[in-house]
Amino acid sequence: MKYFILKKETKSCIPVILLMLLCSCTPLSGYRELINSDMHPPIILGAETISENCFILEFSEVIIPVQNSIRFLPPIDIERITISEIGEYGEQKESLCIYTETSIPPGTRCIIEGEVKDPAGNTLFFSAAVYGWNDSIPKMVINEFTTQGSSAHPDRVELIALSAGNTAGITFCDGVKFDRNQRVILPPIEVIKGDIIVIHCGKEAGSSVSETLSISESQSEFASDTAWDVWIESGEGLSGNNGIISLYTSPQGDLMDAVLYSNRTSDSDTNYKGFGSRALLDRVVMLADQKGWNSSGLDITPEDGINPDDSTATRSMCRISPDTDTDSREDWYIVPTGKSTFGETNFEGVYSP
Repeated sequence: MKYFILKKETKSCIPVILLMLLCSCTPLSGYRELINSDMHPPIILGAETISENCFILEFSEVIIPVQNSIRFLPPIDIERITISEIGEYGEQKESLCIYTETSIPPGTRCIIEGEVKDPAGNTLFFSAAVYGWNDSIPKMVINEFTTQGSSAHPDRVELIALSAGNTAGITFCDGVKFDRNQRVILPPIEVIKGDIIVIHCGKEAGSSVSETLSISESQSEFASDTAWDVWIESGEGLSGNNGIISLYTSPQGDLMDAVLYSNRTSDSDTNYKGFGSRALLDRVVMLADQKGWNSSGLDITPEDGINPDDSTATRSMCRISPDTDTDSREDWYIVPTGKSTFGETNFEGVYSP
């Protein structure tokens, strides 16, 4: 009796086991094929303006534009689109080169939208900002700034033109190009050598009109009578003791000038090489990669920056001379109390505690 029951159970289990094996084998093979296939869409890595009518979009892999999907906002007629391979060491990256029939006004923001797919059929809908090409960019440097602003003397940064040109699209960042707290894209201002632009970084009251035609356009009580005034929209002021300010040829362009300031030391902490936060350390690394600041050793340290401790709202940090630019703290000094000179030649006296 026991044998009969056991044999019966065994016979009844055979088809069940076979069924389980058959069912498990079929999806397993499909699963292996699935995980070995390309399921990831392309990634857009960046967008750049390289001439008045040519825009480059970089993608993470080989791409195929979806027909008639590429467009500009506001609308601009496209002349042609080409694809070129980029990358090295076996990377399979491609760039989309878009040529337009007309140009975008210098510094003007425009959106490129479209759809691309990779050879496996994975699609990506993208939207990227580009800016009108400016072929008349003046050489400029940061000449004076404050980071300990007050309600009566908000934070400001002074730029000085070392050559003539048009400022359309030049970008000032509180931080670095792709990692910043705030920024302002300069409007089109025709400048000559020696012209000064004052960037207002705080929450100033009054008529905060960025000047483009005359240095007397703005009626704000904080505006300079001797310089072009530009406001950061919803300005929040600069970091008081540790930060980077920088200037680029465009929002996606090359570094023109930068300043690192810090009152910390390499021994301030062990986690972030003395800079106090991962955010600032990351920006310092980016600045080093852009060759924007020199170090006394192998790496940039907090001691390599300008120490802002003695500065106040009216004790600004000033460049020794607009023509002196070694990308180091040696280019800078702090003026005595009440001697900040935004919009004018820097005061030559040095603060003495």
